[in-house]
Amino acid sequence: MSIPYKWKEIGLFIEAWIYIALARMSILVLSFEYLMKLIGKPISSQNWEESNKLLTTYIPINQAIERASRYAFWRTKCFEQALTAKWMLERRGQTTYLYFGVRKEQSGSLTAHAWLVCDGEIVTGGNVASEFQVISCFY
Repeated sequence: MSIPYKWKEIGLFIEAWIYIALARMSILVLSFEYLMKLIGKPISSQNWEESNKLLTTYIPINQAIERASRYAFWRTKCFEQALTAKWMLERRGQTTYLYFGVRKEQSGSLTAHAWLVCDGEIVTGGNVASEFQVISCFY
């Protein structure tokens, strides 16, 4: 017996909402150094531009995270969304890569961004990822 699509969508939404809450709490409570140890191992990010394409396979995960972000009453920016996607996909046995990047604004300030890649596809944060210079990557 298969589960109707609507129930799968609701299940993904609930999972994303819980994980995005855990991501926000982790960012608030844990030191950045400890959080990076939990995220994974740092790797070279040289292959970023060569190997990534826009999301096609992981659209349901991306949509669930976007919906959960809209219904959360706490901050749910790129870092929280990338962590959520990482945890959801790793739970499904997928290898993921969490990228951190920066760009210099016209005002001279720096803006940071995080995005997640799985199987060469950008899962979260991909709409502006190309505007950022990669500074680190974790798998």
